[in-house]
Amino acid sequence: MAAAISGFLLTSLATATGLFLNSYDASLDEQDLSLTHQIAMKRILRSIKSADDVAVSTSTSLLCSFPDGGSEHFTWAGSRSDPILYTRDGANEIPFLENVSGLTFTPSMVNVISETLSTQSQQILEFTIYSGSSQTWDDQTLAPGSQHGFTFRFFFEEEVEEIVLTNLYVRIGKFAGQTADMKVSLYEGQDESRPRVWGDPITTLQVPNYEIPEAVEFEGAWQIDWMSISLPSDFIIQPNRFYCLLFEPDGTSYDAGVLRVAQIDGGTGPSNDMAYMGTVDGGATWEPPLKTQAYLDRDVPFQLFGDITTIVREVTPKVGSVNVTLTIYIYDGDIEVTGNGSARVRGGGQIFTLP
Repeated sequence: MAAAISGFLLTSLATATGLFLNSYDASLDEQDLSLTHQIAMKRILRSIKSADDVAVSTSTSLLCSFPDGGSEHFTWAGSRSDPILYTRDGANEIPFLENVSGLTFTPSMVNVISETLSTQSQQILEFTIYSGSSQTWDDQTLAPGSQHGFTFRFFFEEEVEEIVLTNLYVRIGKFAGQTADMKVSLYEGQDESRPRVWGDPITTLQVPNYEIPEAVEFEGAWQIDWMSISLPSDFIIQPNRFYCLLFEPDGTSYDAGVLRVAQIDGGTGPSNDMAYMGTVDGGATWEPPLKTQAYLDRDVPFQLFGDITTIVREVTPKVGSVNVTLTIYIYDGDIEVTGNGSARVRGGGQIFTLP
């Protein structure tokens, strides 16, 4: 009986000792895995923090590029038994750490906005002969004390930094012997219902007499060619606002300052806020009166060009930070250690795509 009891106790003790030793070994394995996990996580996070560019092509692939031109690449094939592979500066791949497997990356997006200026030459406005009615061409005498021109409003959908008027083509001619120069003035218009000039001119240009073409009479009618005027860089306008371009002789005597302006009289009238203007007091008085049929049926043949500088904003998605989930397995056992870490990329990161 004593021998049987002793054998039972010894067997129980041996079994308990074996379980304890197995548990102790598992605990040591788990501690070793935890230490390995910490080392691996710190190593990967340090690479992310030191990089000025990080590209995450898939959730199991991370490429870190450094300011000195070097790089580190971490990849995992995706199976439990697959090790994490590591390569430095494009060299051959090697296991990252012994018994380390299971690696995923989750990038966090930030939007980087870049701005570029783009300048293009474009036609701002163009005179057209209005269809649907008979039209007659007349000429309008432009004498000292009067102004002649048109109002306009330029629409542009994109964000505009600056619009500089560059070239103006009008049909204005001079009589033989006319010696006065011509002044071109840019004013701001008041509003859509009363697009007359107001305030002082924004800028002016003196056109020398020798640049004004001759107005030639042929078979009882005046023939006036297009006149090209190169505008200086201070003829600046903003989109979607009303402006007025006025012409007037810059002379002291009537005979020396008379010009002829080609004008269409008749037709359906302007449909784009352009208007003929004849004023004697800086724009307060119009002739013909605004919004009358005589006013609507007149227009000044012209073409207007300008350089339009637009701001192009591009939003580029980049890596702001990278969250790392690192899982370490024992290949011949069931013990695993899982942990998360996050590091912010110093340089902002490259564009990335996830599967």
